[in-house]
Amino acid sequence: RSQRYAGWDALKFSDIELNSAQLISEAREELLNFTDLAPAVLLKIPKKSNPLKFREIFIYKLKDRIKAQAIYQVVEPYFDAYLSPWLFSYRSSHPSYFAARSVVRHYRKYQARDFVLVADATDYSSNILHDVLLEKISRLDFPAEVVKLFTLFIKNRLLQDGKIIRPTFGLISGTPLTGLFANLYLDDFDKYCGPRADFYRRVGDDLIIFDQRAERIGFLHDYLL
Repeated sequence: RSQRYAGWDALKFSDIELNSAQLISEAREELLNFTDLAPAVLLKIPKKSNPLKFREIFIYKLKDRIKAQAIYQVVEPYFDAYLSPWLFSYRSSHPSYFAARSVVRHYRKYQARDFVLVADATDYSSNILHDVLLEKISRLDFPAEVVKLFTLFIKNRLLQDGKIIRPTFGLISGTPLTGLFANLYLDDFDKYCGPRADFYRRVGDDLIIFDQRAERIGFLHDYLL
């Protein structure tokens, strides 16, 4: 995909072969100075499952994508070590395939016994509260400078209909950091729900709970809401 998709500056990773040293040097200097990112461009495309509904796509400049990837490669192991064992999205140690496989196995074995809750947190990342997310990030004990770098991506601006907007809530997706932040945001629920159900898995904004007691499923549903 890196060779196929371009940033909103129309550059692909293959385009930087002749000036990569200069580009990386500029990105490094901007990170050290905590320079604001360029606004991400918002595009809306029809969903495959329902062409009448639209999915929001955010396009970053190539240089800002490089910054995000550089930060991600350093901090991802710290997030991964902190997150719950019931989460299977955007984690090298917990591929989503393993979640699907374990759900199928559990269903086949206990379908006659269990009740089930399947949930999808609608518009999940676009409703994340910045102050709540930053409070959760503070629990990982990153240095203040690293949190300041995170803030560049959490409170980034977007370009929509010719206007530059800085949203007061929600994440502007389009970098691997978004996945880390979205994982962390529901981590408290994962760690609460996992030990209280016979079976629990979450992948991004989708989750599933199996339990032999209907009242326990109902309680966890209320807790999620």
